[in-house]
Amino acid sequence: MKSYQGSREYIAFCYSVKDRSAAEAVAAKLNDERIRVWSTQRGCCVKRRDELERLAEARTVLILVSKNWLTDETCKMQVRAATELGKQLVMLFLNGVTLIQHEDVSMMLGRDVRMIDYLPESAWVCWQELMELEAVTDCKMDLDEKLDTKRTGWFS
Repeated sequence: MKSYQGSREYIAFCYSVKDRSAAEAVAAKLNDERIRVWSTQRGCCVKRRDELERLAEARTVLILVSKNWLTDETCKMQVRAATELGKQLVMLFLNGVTLIQHEDVSMMLGRDVRMIDYLPESAWVCWQELMELEAVTDCKMDLDEKLDTKRTGWFS
């Protein structure tokens, strides 16, 4: 996964470590669309000061919501941190996952959160909706811009 290291507007991408392969696919698609995306191999651990600071500098926080994510208290801290920092929050829901029976997460959400279903059979609908969001398009690279990234992974 490529992780943006510059200081221009970017998306902080959060997810459960157990969903790393799905997260890599989403990040690759965003990179193909020339969107600046920052993340870590841990999916953004807000317990770490350096990662929380990087989240604080982001234009938008994109969270990949899955069954794994909903059962991980560390992941739920991502929503809390994004909300407390006043960040635009976009939530991509994998495979029909919902917040029903997850009041603890719902109560943390602000009014301006965007929720989008990410279903493999209709992924183009998700991408169309995602790419229409100002919070995402503000993070698009200029035509002549070279992506300032580093590779994140278990061995890099």
